[in-house]
Amino acid sequence: MIKKNRKKLLISSIIILLPTVIGLILWNKLPDKIPVHFGIDGKVDGWAEKTSAVFEIPLIILATHWITVVITNFDAKNKNQTPKALNLIFWIMPCISVFSMTIVYRAAFGVDKLDIFPFLFVFMGLLFAVIGNYLPKCRQNRTLGIRIKWTLQNEENWNATHRFGGKVWFVGGLLITVVALIPYDFSMFIALGILVGIAVIPCIYSYVYHRRQLKKRN
Repeated sequence: MIKKNRKKLLISSIIILLPTVIGLILWNKLPDKIPVHFGIDGKVDGWAEKTSAVFEIPLIILATHWITVVITNFDAKNKNQTPKALNLIFWIMPCISVFSMTIVYRAAFGVDKLDIFPFLFVFMGLLFAVIGNYLPKCRQNRTLGIRIKWTLQNEENWNATHRFGGKVWFVGGLLITVVALIPYDFSMFIALGILVGIAVIPCIYSYVYHRRQLKKRN
């Protein structure tokens, strides 16, 4: 998988490190202490040295990216995985790097009360919607997709669950995006509820599908 996607891996790695390049360009304008963590109220509650913020965050994301790719590569069942499903592995981390560092740099330039949650909800919502679109294209394996007991044991269950789960993730992602328009006092709880639904509903569907299969066999 890595050999076939060397160009994609190189480009995605460069994009992950792009915020570091931007940080170097803006180096003299950046403060010595840069906000890197935000509380549940959206206010800055954690700071880091400029060197740490500009270099360490993208490097940690890059390391996570490579570990994910390597683990996926060693799963024998992914040798015949669809290219569209593998795209998720290559492009999720670059998106996270660019988004997170954009927030960090924006806060660094004097935004004392940065309301990050509308941006976060839009980003998360679009991300889940995209993943939902790709889930039905994901072939059975042990590293990608909805990996629970019933999907891993039965390919028919896997395919059905991922078709259904893809719809749930797509709709749930769009709903999370809409949550960005709701006042903060309610939006956090609504978003958490949607996230729980996205995680649990496909699992319930998989179990029900499994029970139906057992009844047909009996």
